[in-house]
This record gives sequence, structure tokens and C-alpha cells, in this order.
Amino acid sequence: MDNLYISTSVHARERAGKLGEPSEDARHILGELPFPPQEPTNEYLPDEKASWVLTAELPGPMASAKLNEMFSGACKYGRDAGRWTFLVSSDAPKTVTALKLEYSYADGPYTASELKKLSLAAAEAYKVEFTPSLGFVEGAAHSAEVAHLIEECEDRCATITLVAPPEGFPGPAYWDALNSLGLEWGDMDCFHWNNPTDLGGDQLFSVQTNTEPGYFLPEQLTTVEDLVFNFDVARTPFPDLVYAAMLRAAQYCQKRLGGTVQEEDPEVVARIVAALAEAGLTPGESAVLQLL
Repeated sequence: MDNLYISTSVHARERAGKLGEPSEDARHILGELPFPPQEPTNEYLPDEKASWVLTAELPGPMASAKLNEMFSGACKYGRDAGRWTFLVSSDAPKTVTALKLEYSYADGPYTASELKKLSLAAAEAYKVEFTPSLGFVEGAAHSAEVAHLIEECEDRCATITLVAPPEGFPGPAYWDALNSLGLEWGDMDCFHWNNPTDLGGDQLFSVQTNTEPGYFLPEQLTTVEDLVFNFDVARTPFPDLVYAAMLRAAQYCQKRLGGTVQEEDPEVVARIVAALAEAGLTPGESAVLQLL
């Protein structure tokens, strides 16, 4: 454990940069994704697709710290001057005029009677009337739907493996091929197609190896038995396009390095997208990131 330390992204780029520039620019192989325009916001609200939410107007401005102490067991949000944010945070307002209590469906499934008890307990603690985002019966039904979704999405990783010939892939060769694609080495000592937006997870897909230790170090470019390309279908926006880009990336590396491309489960994207759609969700959206 004494050898562990925190490495910044700047330090990672400096380490990788010592190996020089890639031999060619093949970034066009990945292409671009149709991300919608994003507008900055300083407001934070619970996502009602992911959580059952109780909302109440307060009789007047009340201290955020006191409201937090009065009741436990829920994530709390407060409104001040028309802006919602976390009740307890570094920039939380000192007083708020409205309150939201959040109960994640991921902590369920909840029954209708359990949701009713949560509502009554909150009303008793704060002496105000709360309005639920869904009625008790409807909330319980959605909670059960989410529980089923979590089970359906247990195996949601899309994987394509480039298996090396018997002699393996030499370190300098695969490092150059992955860099040529525009993949960035860094987090977890793996290569990533990084997500430039706040929609979905931090990476669109990643590359690792089954050869011990499972990751890559620029100071020790060892020969590996394969390159494993993968991503979380549920947490990744445009998973069909990402899968196609990942396959093109694996095929590009195959042309450079040799080996055999193996698709582990080509139907995983369609299966997970369909499961999410049944619950009214799309891959990479905020509610999915909270639930899965």
C-alpha cells in the first residue's frame, strides 16, 4: 500500500507524453457523436425518474441547518430565491422557503404502505403538508419496475476483444495504435475514449487487457495477450453508435497488430436499450446514472 499515490490527469499526460507522438492520426475512425447543446445550470433537483420525491412549501423562511437536523433518512433539497439546491452543501442558502425530500428507487422496492409511512413521518417532523411526485400506489409500482430494471441490466457491459497471435502484442506497437485512434491513457492506467460532455459517464469506452496486471504502464510496455474494448451500455449515451465506433477501433488495431476480433455479445446493446425504454429511460441520462 505504500506504493499507492494520487496521480493527476496532468501527470498522466506527462508520463504518456514521454513516449512521443503517435505515428498517424486515425481519430476519424471513432467519428463524432450527436451530443445536444448543453446549458450550464446552478440549480440542483432530484430526478423523479430515479427517486420518489416529497415537496412542501414552508410557512416562511427556515434555517437550512435546522431543517436538516429535524429529519433524517432522506436526501434534502431547499429553494431560496427561486433556486433549488442541496440543503447541505458548501453553497447552500442559509434559509429556504420550500423543501424536497428524496428517496431513491435504487434503495427499494418500496410498497405503497412504506411510501405512505415516509410521507406521514416527514409531515409529522416538519408540521407541513408534502406532495409526492407519484401517489403511493403509483410510486410503489414504479419502484417495482425499477427493481426489475436493475435485475435486467445486471449484465450490461459491451465487450469486444482483439485476441493476439501466439507471440502477443508488443507494447510499443499497441501503445502507438491506441494513441493513433485518439484514445487517452490515464484513469485506472487504461486507455479511454473520453466523454467531452456531462451526458453519461466519464468515458465512452475503455481498453484494458486480460494479461496481468490488466492495465498498461508507459514505463513498462509489456507484451499482452489481448486488448479488451468495453463500455457500460446503460450508462453510455448513444450506445449503438459507441459500439460501432468501438468495433471500428478494434478492427483498426487488428490491421495494425494482427490477431482476431471477437464480439462477446453483439445483442447486448439492443437488449439493454429495450429494457431501459420499458422503464421510460434512455442510456446515459441522469436517472440511469443514479440507478445503475
